[in-house]
Amino acid sequence: MLKAITLIKRNASLTVEEFQDYWLQRHVAVIRRLPGIRRYVQNHPLPENYRQGEPPYDGIAELWGDTSRTFRELAADSAYAAVQADEAVFIDRNALGLLLTSETTLRSGPIPAAGVKLIELFRRRSGTTVSEFQRVWGEIHAGLVTRLPGVCCYIQSLPRPGGYASARPPAYDGQASLWFASRDDLRQAMNSGVYTDIMKDWRNWIETRISLVCREHVLID
Repeated sequence: MLKAITLIKRNASLTVEEFQDYWLQRHVAVIRRLPGIRRYVQNHPLPENYRQGEPPYDGIAELWGDTSRTFRELAADSAYAAVQADEAVFIDRNALGLLLTSETTLRSGPIPAAGVKLIELFRRRSGTTVSEFQRVWGEIHAGLVTRLPGVCCYIQSLPRPGGYASARPPAYDGQASLWFASRDDLRQAMNSGVYTDIMKDWRNWIETRISLVCREHVLID
């Protein structure tokens, strides 16, 4: 399966709470009408993401379908027009980011119902090719991340190769998703020596990193 990741900024007229409530309680109704959808997840940044100002995104949507053709047919369906019309109510559509990705699971484990999800978005350094970035991230860096204490599950999502040849290239070169049982477990991981090693490794091949601590809402599964 493929996963479409949509990076969302709320309509400036809404508070964070109003945006999250509309997205979770009302927008899901139009998403459920889309053909071919296998799974749909909303990721809502927790309040701590806003303590030092506005984060780059107010939400990350993840939508799974069988093939790239699934998403092409979906975009041509009348139900998708209804989704776009509803998005205009609560989303800044000019700020949308999009990635069509394939997933690789590096650590598979049960995800606690009350757990937290750390989402990180990466852009590779100038001079680093896509293939080099993917090799380092998947074969070397992943080994560091799996050593983090308290990680329940770890998934890398990489843009499809064809996306780099399109008129609208991927907004980022990869998304990492890590689940922890609690905020305390996440804090302990971030204060560990392993995380220090991870940050040192980033400097070699990452130009931009965005990190959001989220609550995951699985709405279609």
